[in-house]
Amino acid sequence: MSAPEIRPTTEADLPAITAIYQQAVREGTATFELDPPDLAEMTRRYRALIDGGYPYFVAILDGRVAGYAYAGAYRPRPAYRFTVENSIYLDPSFHRRGVGSKLLSG
Repeated sequence: MSAPEIRPTTEADLPAITAIYQQAVREGTATFELDPPDLAEMTRRYRALIDGGYPYFVAILDGRVAGYAYAGAYRPRPAYRFTVENSIYLDPSFHRRGVGSKLLSG
């Protein structure tokens, strides 16, 4: 089994990221969203994180975006100003291959 390549996300990765997240919204329970966001909304979210100086990475395996991870502000209140929350999403066809662990260790 080959190891995934972990690299910073580019806007070219956003269609694959959008598809992964849409599946998570439709079939999962962790997102707390009811309607999957489209590419325009995912691009807006990506830019907000990057413009805020937060990390956003993709894992490439077998020539495809296997998953992605990012960190962002936990809450907007001043007491949380040094606290971030991380999120990791994987294409289900890449589960159980160590991709999430690699993304977490970035």
